[in-house]
Amino acid sequence: MATAGPRQFEPIVWWLRTDRIDDGCQERLHGILDRTEQGRARRFVSAQDQRDFIVCHALLRVMLSRTAGRPPGTWTFSPGPHGKPGVAAEHGLPDLQFNITHTRGLVAVALSWRGPIGVDAQILDAALDEVALAKRFFAAAEAELVTAASALERPRVFAQLWTLKEAYIKATGLGLSTPLDSFAFGLAPLGVEFGQDRADPAAWQFASAMVTERHVLSVALHISDAQSRGVTLSEISGGELQAAIA
Repeated sequence: MATAGPRQFEPIVWWLRTDRIDDGCQERLHGILDRTEQGRARRFVSAQDQRDFIVCHALLRVMLSRTAGRPPGTWTFSPGPHGKPGVAAEHGLPDLQFNITHTRGLVAVALSWRGPIGVDAQILDAALDEVALAKRFFAAAEAELVTAASALERPRVFAQLWTLKEAYIKATGLGLSTPLDSFAFGLAPLGVEFGQDRADPAAWQFASAMVTERHVLSVALHISDAQSRGVTLSEISGGELQAAIA
């Protein structure tokens, strides 16, 4: 993949199944993380969670390098006004924005050159009471979608709505200071409605899919002009990631 410049760069979302990462690959990916990231990785009790963290942060570094031409291990990061991480100012790339997510067995990274972007993933969990959670946290219209879904479809519907909402609040950088019931998604067609004094829905673009038999992935992209850029969710293999740091 050729390095992209700001004029040709389009939003990128890559996802990867971490259950296919072997120990040798994980060790090499660990080697491109900085000391802070390596320290955070060591604090995970679960070996699976540690693996997911390492792979996610290595994937971010590789994607940034493919986009802006710096070695993966040289990137530094700093928090924004509301704590959302961004590329450090010393790199001179104020318009390059990213977001990451990892859930058990899957990681994803989203990059955007022109507007805020957010990404979220969730593994389906048969133990969840989706109806109760939706009624507690979602807008009324979304809770109705979850309640009306069949028992077979309900985990997917809930996960899509949850990840879309998380992706949006991650893109804005405001996190849970934005109440989850203050905006509502529809799935067919995919779109959002904001409450009073909220952003224009036309200024946002979304994508959401079951990318594996157990994982839902969603992305939210703010569009700064009238041109629709499109958002594609692309899988990358562990071998491709490892080759990128060879």
